[in-house]
Amino acid sequence: TKRGQAVLMEGQFDVIVGHQYGVRNAVASSGTALTEDQVRLLKRFTEEVVIALDGDAAGKSATQKVVEVSSALGLRTRVVDLAGAKDPDEFLRAAGERAAERWAELEAGASEGWESLIRDAVGPGVGDPSRLNAALVRVRGVLARIPDQPLQERNLELAAGLLGTEPHRLRLKPGPEPSAKPSLGPPPDGKKLTVGRYLLQLLAVRPEAIGRLRGRLQAEELDEEDRATYQRLMDTIERGGLKALEEELPDYPEADQSFVRRAWASPPPSVEDDTADDLVRQLKLRRIRTRQSAIIRGLAEAERRGDSAQVSSLEADLNQVLRELQGMEEKGR
Repeated sequence: TKRGQAVLMEGQFDVIVGHQYGVRNAVASSGTALTEDQVRLLKRFTEEVVIALDGDAAGKSATQKVVEVSSALGLRTRVVDLAGAKDPDEFLRAAGERAAERWAELEAGASEGWESLIRDAVGPGVGDPSRLNAALVRVRGVLARIPDQPLQERNLELAAGLLGTEPHRLRLKPGPEPSAKPSLGPPPDGKKLTVGRYLLQLLAVRPEAIGRLRGRLQAEELDEEDRATYQRLMDTIERGGLKALEEELPDYPEADQSFVRRAWASPPPSVEDDTADDLVRQLKLRRIRTRQSAIIRGLAEAERRGDSAQVSSLEADLNQVLRELQGMEEKGR
């Protein structure tokens, strides 16, 4: 690549075609799973990455990751708009003899990385309140990941202008210190805001947190009244993230619709990964301690009856629970 700039494409064939049409500073991530080590390697050879990944959902998700990791490592990024083409290969072939010229125009119009993510988060059509609230949630999610305060402030002002709203509606609320338990804050629907309902708020506001919950937290580990809501949110987000949640929310029970919309309008104090992890840990600890109490009661009853086989079995169960508790407490230190 030339020292000043590298073009990041998704597939090796994109790069081959790019070189054929005069885009000779292109490299491939060979898929969308770009790693931090790959970004560090790019930084050795260039000062700026122009991201030209595929325009599908996987490409957009990967673009977000490249911007975030590059920003953390001090590497500038810009993002091209492929003008409706599904990938650089299709764009360049369609341009034919004018490919080099058209590509130069594309690069010249590429947005700064975080600005591109903000514009994508704003999305089209935010005229009605439900769409505006969803857009506010998406934009706050992007702003929360911008590590540089002045850059975050510039993008906040940009987003406020695009949304036609006051900047204070986008300002991030300060969260707790990473070592502190999340503050439960005010309930969004009048019900007592338990740890489980805080987690539901977090999931509604930041659907990408599903990756912290999938396979780690089962519906039965929440209070009975929250289980159906949790499963409904998980199923919807699995199908299509926040977009699916916006589209399917009118079909939710009225109480769940109200809960999600209130969470969008007034997000919880912190929605970061550390908060999600701590909420999951608290719920799991509660479930294990409930099992512990039940075993101790059963053990006392078995001893009263003189049922030595049952006592032995329950003692083994109790030792297992104590090991689980010790393991979770050690992880939480």
